[in-house]
Amino acid sequence: MADLPIAWKKITRGLLRGRRYADDRILTIEELTKLLEYPDRRIKAIVYTMASSGVRLGAWNYLRWGDVRPIEIDGKIAAAKIIVYAGEEDDEYFSYISLEALDELQNWIKYRESSGELINDNSWLMRDLWDTRVAQGRDLVTHPKKLASLGIKKLMERAIWAQHLRKKLEPGKKRHPYQANHSLRKW
Repeated sequence: MADLPIAWKKITRGLLRGRRYADDRILTIEELTKLLEYPDRRIKAIVYTMASSGVRLGAWNYLRWGDVRPIEIDGKIAAAKIIVYAGEEDDEYFSYISLEALDELQNWIKYRESSGELINDNSWLMRDLWDTRVAQGRDLVTHPKKLASLGIKKLMERAIWAQHLRKKLEPGKKRHPYQANHSLRKW
């Protein structure tokens, strides 16, 4: 503040260095397979998309169907480009998702269309559930609400607990062996 030169290298040389890594792991293939067996239609699309693209949980607040763009190689769809944080000037970037992730997203979109929802490029990639017993084209099907990142976080945690992939922490422990959502980013 007083325009005095400060030798920060000398000052910080004596400070202790913090750990630069987390003490957690990723899901094993067996755990991931068991997680995908959870009986919510959205779980496969969410897990495959997060594992193959590496997006953060907060990205779901911005993802729309138009942000997913298939990539063709020699006339065949090989993968897809996904625009993350679309419209956010400083944060927008793109990533890629696998063909399996694209297939699961397309299956989810087709299911929504067959239930009566009108899908376009502006439709949210993930949405809330609706009462499937209601006749097509009525009520909540045609009025989708975005499934925000908090909803996806709760869905993933519910799936992990329901599939017995997580147990109560032992006394004195503060962390589970893997994070519910961020572990998929590490894939």
